[in-house]
Amino acid sequence: MTKQNKNRGAGLVSVIIAVAFVMILGSVVISATMSNYRMKQTNLRTKDSFYNAERALDEVRTGLQGVISQAVSNSYLQVMENYSTYDLQTKQDLMEAVFFETIWANLAENPVTHTTYSVNKLTSYLVETAWQGGNLTDGYGAILSSDSNVLMTYDDDGVVLKNLEVYFRDEQGYVSVINTDIKLLLPDLQFSSGISLTNVSEYTTIADEEFIAADRGSNQITGSLYTGQLTLPGEQSLATTTGRLKVEFSDANNIIVKNQIIAKYADLIADSNTIWANDIKGYDSNLTLGSSVNVKNDLALEGTGTNVALNGIYNGYGNHLTLSEESSAIIINGKDAVLDLDKVVTMTLAGHAFIGTKNKDVGSPTGSVAGSGKDIYTGESITVKSNQLMYLVPPECIGVSYQMTGGSKVVGKSVYGRNPLTATALGGGISPYQELNAHPELYDMISDTVISERLGNPLSKYIKYVDGKPQVEKVFVQTNGETLVYFYMSFRDEDAANQYFQDYYGLNKEQIEEYMDFYTNGISMRNSNDMLRRQLAGNVLKYDGITTQLQKNTLSNGATKLAAANTTAQDTFDALCTRLVFQYSELTNVKETDLTKDIVFDNIVDIATLKNFMTTYDSFTTGIPKRYKLGAGASKTLLINNELTETYHYDGTTDSDVHLIIATGDVFVDANFSGLILSDGTVTLAPGVSITANTSEVREALEASSVLNGVTWNAIGFFWDGKELLNTMGSASGDGDSIRLSDLVIYENWTKN
Repeated sequence: MTKQNKNRGAGLVSVIIAVAFVMILGSVVISATMSNYRMKQTNLRTKDSFYNAERALDEVRTGLQGVISQAVSNSYLQVMENYSTYDLQTKQDLMEAVFFETIWANLAENPVTHTTYSVNKLTSYLVETAWQGGNLTDGYGAILSSDSNVLMTYDDDGVVLKNLEVYFRDEQGYVSVINTDIKLLLPDLQFSSGISLTNVSEYTTIADEEFIAADRGSNQITGSLYTGQLTLPGEQSLATTTGRLKVEFSDANNIIVKNQIIAKYADLIADSNTIWANDIKGYDSNLTLGSSVNVKNDLALEGTGTNVALNGIYNGYGNHLTLSEESSAIIINGKDAVLDLDKVVTMTLAGHAFIGTKNKDVGSPTGSVAGSGKDIYTGESITVKSNQLMYLVPPECIGVSYQMTGGSKVVGKSVYGRNPLTATALGGGISPYQELNAHPELYDMISDTVISERLGNPLSKYIKYVDGKPQVEKVFVQTNGETLVYFYMSFRDEDAANQYFQDYYGLNKEQIEEYMDFYTNGISMRNSNDMLRRQLAGNVLKYDGITTQLQKNTLSNGATKLAAANTTAQDTFDALCTRLVFQYSELTNVKETDLTKDIVFDNIVDIATLKNFMTTYDSFTTGIPKRYKLGAGASKTLLINNELTETYHYDGTTDSDVHLIIATGDVFVDANFSGLILSDGTVTLAPGVSITANTSEVREALEASSVLNGVTWNAIGFFWDGKELLNTMGSASGDGDSIRLSDLVIYENWTKN
């Protein structure tokens, strides 16, 4: 009998146990790995949620930086509008008051008590993180709240928005919460009481009489410019070719033109500069101007196809009611012009457009006396040439018959029935005018009671009176051997002129659009709600090429209300055109004050010392003009006394080491130039030439010296400011004067939940 083995299958059991153990161990490892993965995923999503909460807070901070920017801008402009009338403390107090008022107006629940801030306003700053969906269960995004939305104001520090909570829930349901206070700091804007000396090193050219770009090619001007007149005389034959004249400014803090900027068959690009000028005129040209344009008189679009685009600030500050040359408006006199104001955020047009009749009004049917009359102001601040027709006295109101019935005047019809009249007709002697002249007691030459079809009102609503009689302006124009007499409206005040235009437009809109179609292809402008400020003394018509839209004047008797701002701007312009300083109170060491002359060069350069020096020393003994190169370094000064002699030509070779040119006469630049050109005459650029301001080179040239007969001479000795001028260089735009908005919005008591 065989004995049975009782251990059979034990190995299989061991294998099963081993496999089970491995499976259990694997399960543990997988479980641990999955747990770790889930933990990392949770941590990652939590971080994402936190970062999104921070992103929401950053969006709030960006919105608050915009409020700070507006507050700083408002406060600075408020002070500058009447800068010369305030002492230092008043300037500082006013700046702080306007700053806080702007903050309160934007953020406080009640701008009067300003004790709490509006959480809804802060929520409006959320864009990418704004709440999406429905309730807290199925929505996602950021929600702002505060259990105590206190707004605290510190006079010398700023404001604090207390206890802001940012709750952020992502699409997977992860939530992060940030609590913080937000502080808006009052910037340290100091208004100096000291004397500001002219920083000439930022200028590339100071030309007292005129600055001219050549007739073709491209000129690049890098740096500021002052001149009596800026002229771009392009050639018509090159206007449609690659040779068309183009002048572009860059890095120019200021472009100051005492008289007129005129571009003819040329392109002028100065879209990031501050511009001051008496007039700006484009003729068959393209002008792109900004970011702050200040004009005493008019911006005019003439010729054919002139395009003007403005951006930033446009300040037409002239507001005279009798002198057209001191009343700021925008005039379209040319054909197919385009006026683009879409990028203008602050606009002031303090004046009215005038009908240019001054040199045509002779006062009688015979003779011609230029300048004996006056221009006629209208109800518009932006106008096209055709609109002047609407200001003619309605024909039915001229030479109107009447009779007395029961003590009352019964009005009949006009004897003439047209406007203009011939001088012969006005003087009588030809039927049907004989009766009017024979019986003037039966006729009103100008009737203020006839209801005009074009106005829906009698003239009495608009016209001015002298001794109880209605007044008009008569303009006599010689044409084809005959004298025509035009009768124009003479308004009693600005409000009447503005109302006249509005009434006329209301009844004659289609006719006006037909007139405008010939002169302009478009007048575009932002709506008032999209502008920071819009001040219009007269009416404006927007035009898209088909239909017009009336933008009414924003001020009642606007010129009167803008008088203070006009005075401040005029003082600034006069100070710039006297000695290149912005505050009239800062004019010191001034040698010439007659603004009818070109005097900036006189007030910067000691001309007498320069001429005396040149009489003794002239390193160029042959030929003219007399000149001397001062200094021995790489950057020299060239002194030129050519007031009564020929133009000095800079060719970039003979005087390649010169970076400061001081000339009593004209300068022609025939090669690229780096530095500063000072001329008591005219500076002309050759085609394709570029000029660049260079502070370091000009400074070196000013300090460069030459020892002559035991006496040390350097260029700075020919400036009225002397060595003080050197100390001011580079101070105009240093770090101390700049404002970083990001530094003005900070967090306090920040916590994360």
